Amino acid sequence: EKQLYTTIHNIIRKLMYADNFYIAIYDDIQKQLHFPYYVDQKDKDYTETIDLDNNSLTAHCMQLGIPLLYTRKNIDDLRKKGKVNPIGTLSTIWVGSPLVVNNKSIGVIAVQSYDKKHKLTVGDRDLLNFVSELVAMVIERKTLEEEQHKYQTDLEKEINENKKTLHVQNSLYKISKATHGI
Repeated sequence: EKQLYTTIHNIIRKLMYADNFYIAIYDDIQKQLHFPYYVDQKDKDYTETIDLDNNSLTAHCMQLGIPLLYTRKNIDDLRKKGKVNPIGTLSTIWVGSPLVVNNKSIGVIAVQSYDKKHKLTVGDRDLLNFVSELVAMVIERKTLEEEQHKYQTDLEKEINENKKTLHVQNSLYKISKATHGI
């Protein structure tokens, strides 16, 4: 999984500035976002899970379901209005796009810059949105493959346990039959 996300990051880095990049995946059962991939110059190793209703920029992007480009001023204005409550170091510019599969958001892909010399543009937002569609499909396919592998492994384990149970029952039957013949 980490290798997949690293590959995605490296591809995006070739297309636009993306030194500060993360992928957040939504857990529909827990109603939380977790960050399986997070590379950032300021906030190292962000591994927390966050509730979807905490108003982070990531949750905000996912809830709106549209790609966003926010300057520091936009972020400050939204924070004053109570619309967002950014987590971590505030960036100069933040770009995020929901990861959507079958009209359902499964997460967010985001890039941020802390330096005015690394401007992110509407073109970058649109590019990230285009890439996010492909990334969402790849992540979904990978998730389905992992679920299928787990199902297959569990099924094989259950079959082996049933074989053992059947073998024990068969052995007990033979012992019972042999003791009745004594």
